[in-house]
Amino acid sequence: MPLAPRCRPALPVLAALACAHVLAPRTAQACGASSAGGVSSCSLDEHAWEVAPKWRAGVAGAFTSTSLRFGDVHVEQRRSVLVASLDRRLSPRTTLQLGLGTIAAGDLEVGGARFDLQPGLAVSAGLVHRFVDASGARPFVLGGAQLAVLATSTHGPAGDTQAYEATDLRLTGAVGWTLARHVSPYAVARAFGGPIWWRIDGETKTGTDAYHVQLGAGLVVSGGGFDLGLEGVPLGERGASATFGVAF
Repeated sequence: MPLAPRCRPALPVLAALACAHVLAPRTAQACGASSAGGVSSCSLDEHAWEVAPKWRAGVAGAFTSTSLRFGDVHVEQRRSVLVASLDRRLSPRTTLQLGLGTIAAGDLEVGGARFDLQPGLAVSAGLVHRFVDASGARPFVLGGAQLAVLATSTHGPAGDTQAYEATDLRLTGAVGWTLARHVSPYAVARAFGGPIWWRIDGETKTGTDAYHVQLGAGLVVSGGGFDLGLEGVPLGERGASATFGVAF
């Protein structure tokens, strides 16, 4: 599965969203960014743009589980990643994102044989844009695109080490509300794709993810220049992530 610094709404969440019209300030704006499977969100009045922080540094941890296809070969993958990010707000609505990450743990399973993923290196770049502002019952709408490249290797049961590389282009859409200017629940959908190259038994095989989508929900709490986000993705490429960021 390509790395993209790349995780359920329930009745209590839906009830909270229904209260957005009462709890959220009428002029609340929402801005956001997607990182490591998460969406960071903040409240911002347009007139405060000149004095608002333009940079954000963040860290994220994410776990994903998915199926890969290398021709007729079926591969199960589990992976935990750590990502450091730096965001630059280009305008009140648009954010540029850069990410640098590594694999903390993970493996590929083929026919009962396990191949451990080595740390490797992942880099990413993307843009996120706020298309619609939150106002009363109307949600904010975010969209973004991110390109990520991973270069690592696998360590097989026989002690062999093989190259593993992946490229991933990921499109993200998120819809949510900012409640009381600090709490932002959201629903998220992602579509992604890109080739994976894995060298097995001296032959380089090309594969891809079996799902190419993610459907999930998350929550961001922000205030005092800090933000904390949690996200769960039960459908498609399954996973969970946590993010922490500081604006400056």
